[in-house]
Amino acid sequence: MEPPPKRRRPPLSCTECRRRKVKCDRKQPCCHCVLWTRPCVYVDKANLSQLTHQQILVGWSGPETDGQPIDGGPLPISRENEDVLPGNVIPSPTSAGDKAIIDIVTRLRAVEQLVSHRTGLCDVDAPGLTTDDPQVAKQDYISLNKSKLFGESHWSGASHVFRGISAFLNAESDDAEENEATRRLKLEMRSIIQKFKVISRNTKPSRPGSILSAQEIGIPSKQLADQMTELYMSRFESVFRILHVPSFRSEYEEYWRDPLQASDTLRLKVHLVITIGYSLCEPPSNQADPLRHETLRWVHFAQNWISAPLEKSRITISGLQIQCLLVLARQVLYIGGDLIWVSMGTIVRTAIQMGLHRDPKHFKNMTMLHAELRRRLWATILEMNLQAALDAGVPPSISFEDFDTEPPFNVDDDHLFDRVGILETLGSEVTTDTSLQLCLLRCIRPRLEILRCLNWAKTEDIQEKAHSLSTSINKINEACRQCWFCIKDYSEGSRVFKRNFADLLLRRFLLPFHRFLIDHAEERSLVYSSRKLSLDAAMALLSPKPSAEFTRLTMLGGGFFKHRLIHISIVLSLELLNEIEEHREDRIMDEPCRYRRLLIEEVREAQRQWAERIKLRETNIKLHMKLSMLLIQAEETGHNISIQQRMGQSGKASLESCFAAVQNRALPDYGRGEGRDDLFEIEEGFQDIDALEFFNFDDIWEPMGADVERGIGFNLTFV
Repeated sequence: MEPPPKRRRPPLSCTECRRRKVKCDRKQPCCHCVLWTRPCVYVDKANLSQLTHQQILVGWSGPETDGQPIDGGPLPISRENEDVLPGNVIPSPTSAGDKAIIDIVTRLRAVEQLVSHRTGLCDVDAPGLTTDDPQVAKQDYISLNKSKLFGESHWSGASHVFRGISAFLNAESDDAEENEATRRLKLEMRSIIQKFKVISRNTKPSRPGSILSAQEIGIPSKQLADQMTELYMSRFESVFRILHVPSFRSEYEEYWRDPLQASDTLRLKVHLVITIGYSLCEPPSNQADPLRHETLRWVHFAQNWISAPLEKSRITISGLQIQCLLVLARQVLYIGGDLIWVSMGTIVRTAIQMGLHRDPKHFKNMTMLHAELRRRLWATILEMNLQAALDAGVPPSISFEDFDTEPPFNVDDDHLFDRVGILETLGSEVTTDTSLQLCLLRCIRPRLEILRCLNWAKTEDIQEKAHSLSTSINKINEACRQCWFCIKDYSEGSRVFKRNFADLLLRRFLLPFHRFLIDHAEERSLVYSSRKLSLDAAMALLSPKPSAEFTRLTMLGGGFFKHRLIHISIVLSLELLNEIEEHREDRIMDEPCRYRRLLIEEVREAQRQWAERIKLRETNIKLHMKLSMLLIQAEETGHNISIQQRMGQSGKASLESCFAAVQNRALPDYGRGEGRDDLFEIEEGFQDIDALEFFNFDDIWEPMGADVERGIGFNLTFV
């Protein structure tokens, strides 16, 4: 029997790519090893003959027990890590023992580099990392995003979910034509994104003048105002108890007796209520929003009024109500919804200055109405502050040790009178106008603990913290089930809207928390439990009970209405990528398995909802592109065209469809007259292809407005 022919040229691919029989980009680590989270090992020619077949298949297997000697032949050397030794060369071994030591050192460097890619943990002994502070050296390195720092509860903390796909798309194949086609796709996608940035910048709604007088603020018709006010009262005045409904109705009638002579405080309160209610109205088909521009002016007028030099009229219950209404209006209208937490700091301090953090029982001769209004406002401020802290990725600015205000009484608005007396609360089994707010208030502490765990600067033991928060998570899930029974019997549409709204404010805290556990927990049971719970929460939030009004709010709103879909998409994408990884041996299949088909349909629904947001008001198109590419990878069925090219083509098609939607939305504002061509004017020299040779998929795969860097001897940018 003749011996097998010897290999004439050394292998250039890593051992894992050779075992899988896929094209390797020959980087360290290569894109496939990053995608499959495997050690990336390159074998040089000298060591190839000394490797056993089993070593080549598994790449590298470290010692199973500490302190045991390593037997067998020398380990393969990683080409990329040769330059970590002095002189950037591998010294010639003087003995077999020296060679084994060098091999072990270089292999450990490769493993450290791979671990850094997966976890971003900082090694103080890593080359290239210098710091004089040992405490800083032990911590993760982070960077500011446009002067803002985001914690783990912010969606940018999960941008690494798509990192493997980015590396896969950047890989080069042995086919020159395929590489050129991929290069052209990258350039075309870059061009579309640049044009989109131009049109987005040119079509941003113009802000009203910095100073608006009361006479410049328009007045809607009484009929329209009545309708909008009723929508606000029946929908929003539930989880957020800002107004005492009977008192506001009296003020509302007073306003309409002489709108021009009304005080600024009353005018702002009425206009903001109309503005929030108007967010639920569907404008006539094929027509522009008749009140959109006017509501923007009202919001800016309210902001100017609050930001003016401090006057006594601001430090009142009415002034505090206006600030809360303004925060809600900015989110439902998508006006600076990402900066709500900064505004909440002013509201919290105003409330504390007014003594709302102290229970009314400490004040003498306070009427029942005034006492309950203070308790309800304080509970509303706590809820708004909690939601804003989650979206901003910051620790909550207040703790339970900072106040002693008790929960509001479980009574209807009609039972509150403006006189001194003893107010009797109803049992928790009785549903009142305050029941839904009380349901959310009971879950303030669990959600506060989750925020502290995610965004607190001090590191804690993840395993211990997760187990201690299990009771808190159960309380949130139980509150979600009880929401339906805490809603007073109004119309069916009102009940569904309130239930969906409360469910969103509660369940959304579970998504970043479980995502954090999936990334950091070591117990396999904890990881799988978090995957299931986060997936259940994401699917429940993605498809709530049918409500046209709530759907419109999630498609048009900013703040937590926008972040809802981003967090859902991240959870679904992470689970789909995990499913692909767990079945990587069956990557080429005739059709996806049942569970993968379920995940694909959920991701496709999230993509559809984001496309709807883009058609209406959204200006971010990268999430839609990422989901499009992910779906191509999940649906891989063995086409003739490489999956890399098909993912690139899908990303390009996504960008083109999103750009067309934004273009159609922008053109009616410009019409066909002068200035229309300026809408798509691109900077001179941009179309120079040679100037874009540096461009790769990392440039278009950056997180939507955030870059988080962590290092182990180098900067690692999560994409």
